[in-house]
Amino acid sequence: MTGTLLLLLALASPVLAAEDPATQWKTEIESGRKAIAARNYSAAAESFRAALAHAEAVPGEAAGVVEALRACARGARLLDRFEDAEQFLSRAVTLSGEKFGDASPEIASALSELAGVQRAREKRAEALASLRKAVRIRQNLPDVKREDIAKDVTAVALLEVALNDVKAAKETLAQAIGAWEAAAGPDSVQLLPALDALGRIYRDAADYDQAEPLYSRSIEIREAAMGRDSSDLLAALDSMAYVYFGQKKLPQAEATYKRLLALWIASAGPDHPMVALTHDKLAEFYAFQQRYPEAEAESSQALTLRTAQHLASLQQTGRILLMEAKMKEAEDHYRRAVQIGDLGKAPDEAMDPVLRIYATVLRTANHPQEADAIDKRVKEALFRKGEREGRRPSPVKLPQ
Repeated sequence: MTGTLLLLLALASPVLAAEDPATQWKTEIESGRKAIAARNYSAAAESFRAALAHAEAVPGEAAGVVEALRACARGARLLDRFEDAEQFLSRAVTLSGEKFGDASPEIASALSELAGVQRAREKRAEALASLRKAVRIRQNLPDVKREDIAKDVTAVALLEVALNDVKAAKETLAQAIGAWEAAAGPDSVQLLPALDALGRIYRDAADYDQAEPLYSRSIEIREAAMGRDSSDLLAALDSMAYVYFGQKKLPQAEATYKRLLALWIASAGPDHPMVALTHDKLAEFYAFQQRYPEAEAESSQALTLRTAQHLASLQQTGRILLMEAKMKEAEDHYRRAVQIGDLGKAPDEAMDPVLRIYATVLRTANHPQEADAIDKRVKEALFRKGEREGRRPSPVKLPQ
């Protein structure tokens, strides 16, 4: 009776149960996952290390040690300790090979995770070797998830691109596209990294006929998944316009450049630097066709935008000079800013704050005539704004 009672008490006691390493490593893994969900990454890393210690204390618990090592690597990555993560995963790879064999799904998973850490550490050649081994293993497994193969093949291809192995990258990217089609369907957004990367290879090699269907498909997938007005289309549209231009498909190129410009304005605002860059691209496009008035208009638009951005930066520097009471430097600075704005044909809205402060600086420096001339420019600009907005004063005095 006494022995039975003690046994029941031991089984019922959470304290005693917690002291059992065979159970405790799993409990610590779960605690670490909960800590990650709460974004307490330091606590997660501590729990995962505790799980590893408990798993290593259990004889024959190689599977638990591998799981704990991979968990420790995850905790280390979340704390930006990638060297530690690589060491954990290298141990996991070695132990997986010893426990499960060199052709097991466990070693393939560990190799895939190891490659991710190696890539983060800029160890691209090592990452590529790890991934290629993982792919070879998975391709020979009977029940492997197609998504896992597709992810790894895509990662291999992108590393080959990064290492400038273009010939290998072409073949691997084509395999990745096929793998994603089999795993997720022909219209899945998961095809996009491979489609875009292969398109870039052909675009940069001026093989525009090969690039066109890839970018066309990339755009269609994005439109279907995200809508025609999604900012995610910007890079693909830019490349598509470039490809059309290279093919001398000028109507298609013009329509795509204009769509790109409209999307940049809608997504980032009319004053964004990429809007100016797109005007430059249109200017080059029109100049190629000797459509010089249109080219000049686009180039002027780009210059106006860049001048306005430059003036905003100059205005910030001028304010700092004034706060430092460096009046002479501020006067010279604002004079140059006005000259730059005038040369760049900056719009009134961009010139207005610069002119107003410059007038104040001139008065402080006892240059009233120059200040009056600047004030006159400000008033003329306000009058033009009123004209544009239909707010000009009545030509006759209304009765009281």
